[in-house]
Amino acid sequence: MNKNELLGLIDETFEHLPERISGNEVADLVADWLWPLAVSDREALIGALSHLLSFRVRPGKRGPEHAIPEERVWVALHVAEVLKVHELRKDIESLLADTRAGRTLLPVYEESIRKHLAALN
Repeated sequence: MNKNELLGLIDETFEHLPERISGNEVADLVADWLWPLAVSDREALIGALSHLLSFRVRPGKRGPEHAIPEERVWVALHVAEVLKVHELRKDIESLLADTRAGRTLLPVYEESIRKHLAALN
């Protein structure tokens, strides 16, 4: 499996989740589902999560079409933490720096991102 195939499977997984499920529940389900790939297809997992973490749209320019990519950032952070995907440290550091600089997520999320990063230790 490669990164793009895995991203397609992640998209399909999101499409089949009940609408009433919370973001935290989604992140846990996706982490459970991806757990075997942390060993069997780690490179694809790293590539897919890195892609999800690359979302960058300034908060003032964000529209409804950015809600899903932003949600996937949080899922990717959770999965990276739970599965201890240390290879994503630089991606998460970049996300944190861009959040601090106002280039992506709202500054209020800086602490949450920092906690995900610290949990990779």
